[in-house]
Amino acid sequence: MMKEIKVLDFVTRPVDLWLKKWFLLTAGDREHYNTMAVAWGSIGGMWNHPIVQVVVRPSRYTYEFINKYDTFTLCNLPGQYREAVNFLGTRSGRDRDKIKESGLTVIP
Repeated sequence: MMKEIKVLDFVTRPVDLWLKKWFLLTAGDREHYNTMAVAWGSIGGMWNHPIVQVVVRPSRYTYEFINKYDTFTLCNLPGQYREAVNFLGTRSGRDRDKIKESGLTVIP
């Protein structure tokens, strides 16, 4: 079950999230999107606004999506999904439905 957390109520250990747990970054729209695991970035605030910074190599398929679309999402899953996160971080979505292959589902 997903739970929305207001950004100012978000409390975490950011170094632990980036280096040990990773995030799934998804960009695109409902019909055309890609998801990848990211372990590089930062969470913080700048000029009184919350920010997140992610680093995506230009060779990654998701790079096309983050440049084409105005927004992206980051999701951190519990440890029981680590195998799926690893799968999504090591396979390309250019010519496969890697969400389906990972065993995860997309909420319509």
